[in-house]
Amino acid sequence: MGMPSYRPRELRRRPLQRPRADSLDAFRAFGAFASLMATVRDAALRRVYRRRFWRILRERREPQVWFVYAIKCVIHYHHHAMSRQMTPDASRLVNTF
Repeated sequence: MGMPSYRPRELRRRPLQRPRADSLDAFRAFGAFASLMATVRDAALRRVYRRRFWRILRERREPQVWFVYAIKCVIHYHHHAMSRQMTPDASRLVNTF
């Protein structure tokens, strides 16, 4: 995880852009996470996502990592919901695209 290889070099050339980039990444991370919390209906799963996201916030100070982790949670929930959708009726075809 972390920043793409071009990003540190670009931010070193423009040091005043770093706070702007970090705040945008933090905003995106919290936006994606808030959207996830609003979408997930299962309280136990929401609790797991909140606990793990909070741990990432405490342990890692880079907003880029927060954003990547929020997207990973969104992708996990997408796969979780699709697998739940497939199990009740295995004969039904489910489009994954």
